[in-house]
Amino acid sequence: MIVGDELPPGVADADDMPAPSANASLTGPFPFGDEVSTDLSHASATARADWNDGAMNGFVINEGNQTMGYYDGTDIPYYWDYASNYVIDDNFFSSQMSGSFPNHLYIASGTNGPGASVNGSANVSKWLKNGYVLDTYPGTTASGPMLSGLALNWMALAQELTEYNVSWSWYTGENPSVPSYWNVLPYFTYFQQNPNQIHLHLKSVGEFASDISSGQLRFHG
Repeated sequence: MIVGDELPPGVADADDMPAPSANASLTGPFPFGDEVSTDLSHASATARADWNDGAMNGFVINEGNQTMGYYDGTDIPYYWDYASNYVIDDNFFSSQMSGSFPNHLYIASGTNGPGASVNGSANVSKWLKNGYVLDTYPGTTASGPMLSGLALNWMALAQELTEYNVSWSWYTGENPSVPSYWNVLPYFTYFQQNPNQIHLHLKSVGEFASDISSGQLRFHG
């Protein structure tokens, strides 16, 4: 069995260990087969507990045995074919040990603060500290709604491109004008104050292929 960069010497792999039981004291990698896995926690606190100051031994303790499950080529042949023929996220790490929202802020601006502020929101301390966004704010879904009074008061890369007259587009799989923790640009103060920039530059994913075909995507040297 091939597992990423291979397991360290002395660590049993899935071929040598039975599937874990609820009270197993030792859990090795095991195949999911046709079992449907669940979405594990993305929270910052969970990630740090899993990491455990670098020991990297908190996954099963904090999130259960599913952290060690995997699918192989017989389970997901199409994905396996992609991985065999194209680039995959080998040795990939997120910018922040947290969920989607703060990491999408890194995509848009290279940071998660400081400069985030909220007016009239409860439980801010759970996901916002000293102007930095630490977690995805509670009570939302990927498609919204926008948190009332949320403002990101630092410069996004898109704003800088506009100010230097460099053309750009932001493609999203959702309604481009609706802010969410995937579509983060509308949360930035600059775009709240300049909504015309949203209409000019934010596009649906469906427009990506047509922009390529029409030659609108090009590198600037």
